[in-house]
Amino acid sequence: MEHFSKNTQGHCGVCGGNSCIRKNGTIENKNCCDKTAYDWIEDDINKPHCWQVPKNVPCSKTTPTPKPCSAPHCEVLRHNVFSQCGDIDEKLVENCKFDYCTSNKTDYVCSALERLADKCKKKGSCVEWRNLTNGLCDIPCPEGMIYDSCRRNPDDFCSGTKRIPQPPWDTMQSGCFCPHNQLLAEPHKQICVSHCTNCKGPEGHPMPAGSRWESNCKICTCNNQTLTEECRPKPAPPTPTCSPGSTLSSDCCKHPICVETICEYNGTKYKAGDTWTDPKSPCETFHCTAKGTEIEKTVCPQQFCPEELRVWDQDHCCYSCNTTCGVRSSNVTFENCIPEVTLPTCEGTCGSGSQWVRSETSQLGQLEQKSVCCRMKAFETKQIYLACNGGMQTPYSYKHITSCACQPEE
Repeated sequence: MEHFSKNTQGHCGVCGGNSCIRKNGTIENKNCCDKTAYDWIEDDINKPHCWQVPKNVPCSKTTPTPKPCSAPHCEVLRHNVFSQCGDIDEKLVENCKFDYCTSNKTDYVCSALERLADKCKKKGSCVEWRNLTNGLCDIPCPEGMIYDSCRRNPDDFCSGTKRIPQPPWDTMQSGCFCPHNQLLAEPHKQICVSHCTNCKGPEGHPMPAGSRWESNCKICTCNNQTLTEECRPKPAPPTPTCSPGSTLSSDCCKHPICVETICEYNGTKYKAGDTWTDPKSPCETFHCTAKGTEIEKTVCPQQFCPEELRVWDQDHCCYSCNTTCGVRSSNVTFENCIPEVTLPTCEGTCGSGSQWVRSETSQLGQLEQKSVCCRMKAFETKQIYLACNGGMQTPYSYKHITSCACQPEE
């Protein structure tokens, strides 16, 4: 900033000042940079497509007034706790405000305060300043550790059961440290302990004397005298009685436990007692039982009829044949004629009928069987064009059936 402030020009604007500047020097609102950028386009004979871009694009008529920016945390740089470090560097305060207002990031505020605190340390003074930022610049520490801005001695650490002391630093350091009377369990682990032991827990963490834990199917304790681990196999519990929705299984220690029965199908999990279907297998029903997934298959009666006569059930598994009398479509070829045509016909079964008839020669009546057939009931006359015997297409009239009914033979 001390070298480039107010010392740049052009499309990128002025360092420390405005950015939306036109070629004639006019300063526009910061929201207008996408318009002022067109002023800086140079006509290039090798780039005729650039000639078509607009020039002198105006900004919107209403230019919002920028809100004044305040950086209250930068004022901490003027706090009297830093007075022992020398005179206040106003340039540092100005840069802090500029960085915060242009980026709206608090990182710059904390880094400015850290630089000033480091300057104080070099002069032999340590400043506790983080508590002045209302938590803005707090440093989180691992569980069991505390933050210290002015520590002269690093934490001692354990090597087996021995405590290894550390020499003091030349200058005060800040960071996360163990509380008073505690030390690091290992040189490179941020775990604090009160005493050094050879006991390690399931994840390699140090365990204090007298503690008890479970690891690898064993119950372990840290002996108070030897400060070493003592482990014995974990006793097996009695075999449990499982509920209908669960099955007997084994845990990682091969001990009997009850686990909830889960069936998985196409990525979906089901519990015991659940039933589901799959549209891709309409004749199968799936059941989740204690033994796993069971499949119930539906066996359809054998039927043989064209697709248009099939009547499917709601699952589209089985069908029945609609053989009642009705209009059906049939492909018909007339002798020596083309093309093949599709015409309506009457097809289907009709129940046979019986009726009493009177004899011409006697008074007695008799029961006679009356044949009933699926016959045309209504039609309309239409024409088709056929080319017969290699000749030209000629129109032919025919009866186009529109409805059928079961009727007795004449």
